[in-house]
Amino acid sequence: MFDDERSDDHPYFGDDIHKKIKTTQQRMREAAVREFVDGCYAAYSVLHVRGVEALEDGDPDAIKMAINRMMALFLHREEYERCSFVKWFVEKHIPDFVIEPDWKVIEDMEEVKSLSNGTKS
Repeated sequence: MFDDERSDDHPYFGDDIHKKIKTTQQRMREAAVREFVDGCYAAYSVLHVRGVEALEDGDPDAIKMAINRMMALFLHREEYERCSFVKWFVEKHIPDFVIEPDWKVIEDMEEVKSLSNGTKS
């Protein structure tokens, strides 16, 4: 179709495509949140099962970032036993690291949730 033949009534143009794009983007955000949450629990499990060996395979900065994100999620969900374990693990195996929960990921997660519930425009 040429530009001069374009009609906003066509299903690939106009509001319909914008709605489809927004829906697809929201589904992708929701999937990213699920992956983040699943990743936190998987990382926690690795720390719990493998112990200090879990640190040998990864980039130290990436591990610290993951711990900060994981801690924010667990605090947000009031999973204090998990928080306690992560704190103990860090104190024992990464003593020079200070945990600083990454609240930005929680803000982003809550924004996606509110968009899913239709409470934010």
